[in-house]
Amino acid sequence: MKASKVFVLPSIREGFSITVVEANAAGLPVITTSHPDNAARDLIRHGVNGLLVEPTAEDIAEAILKVLDGGNLEPTKNIERYDWKVVAKAIEKALKV
Repeated sequence: MKASKVFVLPSIREGFSITVVEANAAGLPVITTSHPDNAARDLIRHGVNGLLVEPTAEDIAEAILKVLDGGNLEPTKNIERYDWKVVAKAIEKALKV
């Protein structure tokens, strides 16, 4: 994954998708669809750590070219929220309520 320049998840029906988190952790911008059944879209801040596009070949191809042409994205910007220490503290806080 680290040898790649972009991670593309063209799915219209996806769960949490740990692969999106792994891609961002590896410094890769993610392109995925904005389809309502794609929960992976909730992991992407459009224009920050990836791009959300309509689930068409044309939109996905255009997004890939944009990223490869230097899309100025910061994939690791929000990855800290998935750090085990941060997650553990959030769970501990939730359980204390």
